Amino acid sequence: MKKPLSNILFIDDQPDQLRLFAKNLGTSVVVKICSPEAVTVNDLANADLVLVDYQITHWPERGLQFDDSDQLLTDVRAIGISRQPADGLALTAVLRSHLGHFHSLSKGPTAFALHSAHLADLAGNLPAQRAPQIIARANNIEWAFEKAPAGIDLSRKIISLADGIRDIGNITKNLTKAKDKDVPCLVHILGIKVRLPWFKAAWKDVINCHPPIHQATTSPETLLYARWILTRILPYPCFLYDTKYLAARLRIDIAHLTEDIENGGPISRVFKEALYSGVLSGFFGPRWWRAGVDQIIWDLTKDSETPAVRLMSKIFGKRKSIELSPIKNPVICLDSELKQHEYFSDLEKCVRIQPDDWPSYADGAWALIEEVRNSPELNALVYIVDQERVGAQ
Repeated sequence: MKKPLSNILFIDDQPDQLRLFAKNLGTSVVVKICSPEAVTVNDLANADLVLVDYQITHWPERGLQFDDSDQLLTDVRAIGISRQPADGLALTAVLRSHLGHFHSLSKGPTAFALHSAHLADLAGNLPAQRAPQIIARANNIEWAFEKAPAGIDLSRKIISLADGIRDIGNITKNLTKAKDKDVPCLVHILGIKVRLPWFKAAWKDVINCHPPIHQATTSPETLLYARWILTRILPYPCFLYDTKYLAARLRIDIAHLTEDIENGGPISRVFKEALYSGVLSGFFGPRWWRAGVDQIIWDLTKDSETPAVRLMSKIFGKRKSIELSPIKNPVICLDSELKQHEYFSDLEKCVRIQPDDWPSYADGAWALIEEVRNSPELNALVYIVDQERVGAQ
């Protein structure tokens, strides 16, 4: 049976400017674009994902007037403003409230996200790398998309979110019909196979990351699963490794591993069983179950005194192997903007840092001592016990 397409609703005060972008999303989703004035309850109920523009100045029916530079001209002190949402965030709250009152019309959960060229107005001094998830968590939405970087990456993320929300809705709706209905809903959402030898270790890792398994029981509460995965799991090294953390775990160059994955090479084949295939797996790029990676490495190297060398031998056989990094204890560091380095560093040359949004259950965040000394922003994040190492020349 063919899987139904996800529905995406764009709400923008200049809808015609989105036609080309919506067309570029392709035929894998159903897209509707409308102005704020034209939105109906049925539009919301049919949507898996609603994307709302942040600045909605071209909306004359609202009763607020703006000049050409989007500065408010209307004296709001002299009028009633309760029916005049000031921006897309306020409009999102109104729409979500309406959807809650007409939940019987909904076919499943509906996610809301910003889609704006003005996220910087909301981000303030937040690091650009962390801004979307922090904006989302602070404003009761699922994500915040920047309009500017249009292209494959943005389209992929939007489609992945819409598909993920629909998948979560279908999983929770059909769970009572499943043969393994006693398995927790989150196991199905994350796509963990119970038969795998490392399942128990993976599930323990999941529980340690405080999933919303007691709150997310019915729609729209099932959106809590999506928010947890999007904003508290995928951006951080928790029970899933991204490509860089996997490269550090294997002690191989990040570029070499990336090339191997893109070409379906020997390494990607060996760790295929550990590849994350659950909801939102396409949002940030490939991820691997940490428990699965550890199990596979153990199975291949448990009798070796030099496990890293043995692992490469097992993966590549007699073919030319990827050279191991001389760094024995590699870690992925963050720069002053909290972006991951494109290379890994020696643990001995790093200190632990604690960014404000970093979950306590995630693996530690690291920064190079040399960069910390030159960056007041990083210096302020260093753990107290490591500050002496920063001061030592």
